[in-house]
Amino acid sequence: MAERPKILVTQKVPDPAYPLLEAIGDVEANMEEGVIWPYEELLRRGPGHDYIYSLLTDNIDARFLEAGAASTSRLKMVANMAVGFNNIDVDAATRLGIAVSNTPGVLSDTTADLAFALLMATARRIPEA
Repeated sequence: MAERPKILVTQKVPDPAYPLLEAIGDVEANMEEGVIWPYEELLRRGPGHDYIYSLLTDNIDARFLEAGAASTSRLKMVANMAVGFNNIDVDAATRLGIAVSNTPGVLSDTTADLAFALLMATARRIPEA
C-alpha cells in the first residue's frame, strides 16, 4: 500500500476542507482561529510535507521552498487559498519543480454583489433610515 501524502495546513480554513484533506493524506494543521504562524514556525514545520495548503499571509519564499525540496518527503505543491500568489516565490518554486496553485476569481461574484447592494442602499438612502 502506498504511503499517504503529508499535508500541512498553515491556518484554520473552513470545515468542509478538513474531511476532504484527511481522506487523502495525513494532515498537520494550525487549528487556532485567527492565529498566523510566524515565519520561523512555518519554516520549522514545512519540511517533511508533500503539500502545503497556505493563505495569503504566509510567506512562502525561496528559503522555505528549498527546505521543502531538500527534505525526505519532497515538497510537491503549494496550494494557496487566495486570489493572488504574491506571497509565494513562484520563480523559486518553478526552479525547484514545485507546483503552485491559487483560487482566482473566488471572490468576484461576492464583490459584485456587495458593490450592487451598496449602490442600492445609497440610491434608496437606506443608511439614513
